[in-house]
Amino acid sequence: MFSRIVQFKIYGKIDEKLTQKVYKSIKDTKLIKPNLVTLHIHGEGSFVQSKNIAIAIRNYAKYYKVPLYTFGEDFVLNSSVYLMTVGDKNFASEYSVIGDFGYVQRRLGYKQLMENLGIEHKFIHSGEKKVKLSPYDDLKEEDVKWMEGQLKHRESRLKAEIMQNRNQKVDQEMWNKTLLTGQQALKYGLVDGLGVFDDIREKEYKGIKSYDILSNLLDYYVPANATFSSYLSI
Repeated sequence: MFSRIVQFKIYGKIDEKLTQKVYKSIKDTKLIKPNLVTLHIHGEGSFVQSKNIAIAIRNYAKYYKVPLYTFGEDFVLNSSVYLMTVGDKNFASEYSVIGDFGYVQRRLGYKQLMENLGIEHKFIHSGEKKVKLSPYDDLKEEDVKWMEGQLKHRESRLKAEIMQNRNQKVDQEMWNKTLLTGQQALKYGLVDGLGVFDDIREKEYKGIKSYDILSNLLDYYVPANATFSSYLSI
């Protein structure tokens, strides 16, 4: 088996498709033995799938008895902030944009358009509360309150999970901020340090090559003091 730093790069929308890709990559990787697992986050998406991904990667690191480091990259928003806090050590770049802990539900209404086109619609259903947020009807106040309750519950669970991951070390003032820089995230206790992957590898795992497990790509380690000519020979 080959010893590598195994990287999980979670970029873009976090959804069920990405979760299945993580599961498959773990299952199919047989010849790589990690001496460190890293999780790189850039994007946003489903809280449920973020938890599924976190559990899978944590279990992978535990199986090999190695640390899990997380790295917040360009944008780390809502549910992906949870992913950034699941590591044994959590890092962000000083230029990262982190936060947006709330959720939004978008709705387009087609009632007027349907009427203008002379199109009639009907829902056939059982149960008084079966139809909610129908785009073909006027928005009901009770539906708005129901959705607001759902979004607030999701936001409170996200914050509670982040606090738990950080061992309750997060400064409560942070929740009043919409977006944070990496420096602010460090100030409020959301991360353990500032830096990108190559910075931390140079300090703690110098000389160790990495493997991008989701893309099946082997990365070559380049020392910080390498010249262009020495890079070509690697």
